Amino acid sequence: VLKNGDKTNFPQKRQKNAKALSFKVGTGKVTRGWDEVLLTMSKGEKARLEIEPEWAYGKKGQPDAKIPPNAKLILKVELLDIL
Repeated sequence: VLKNGDKTNFPQKRQKNAKALSFKVGTGKVTRGWDEVLLTMSKGEKARLEIEPEWAYGKKGQPDAKIPPNAKLILKVELLDIL
């Protein structure tokens, strides 16, 4: 199970050859919803996340990623490793 400050790896796209996304939990690199869920996951665990806007990008959205304001995020993730 992750602790604040642990680093993680996630694929960034649905492509089979996608590279993992690596980041430190609890540092603001991902949304609060991701951080909170990741802290409950174990290495190798897969999950379908449904993150409400207030724990995602809220009223501002994320224009660069084409995420509109007040969007609920739905993600499939797999925790590949804890570094």
